[in-house]
Amino acid sequence: MEAFDRLGAEPLRQRAQREQDLTGAPGRRGSSDTGAMNRLTAQEQRVAQLAAEQLTNREIGVQLRISHRTVGHHLGNVFAKLGINTRTELSDLHAGCEPP
Repeated sequence: MEAFDRLGAEPLRQRAQREQDLTGAPGRRGSSDTGAMNRLTAQEQRVAQLAAEQLTNREIGVQLRISHRTVGHHLGNVFAKLGINTRTELSDLHAGCEPP
């Protein structure tokens, strides 16, 4: 991004910024802090909430009126953004985000 900025290549700098936002800045990816939940899209948050409640992909799909494959896609994004690998980790992380 810095190189594009120096060259005045604004469209390329914006694209690089968007890609960095999607993948996370160095040191940010893999951090499972509660603020990471704010980086999820609204649909990813809904899917994550239901997955944290131990619903299956098919059950989540029925509830949100999307295919179970789409649910799997969203969960993959959620896991990558939060730096986790299992639904158990998602449940633990989600429990830490809920108000007492």
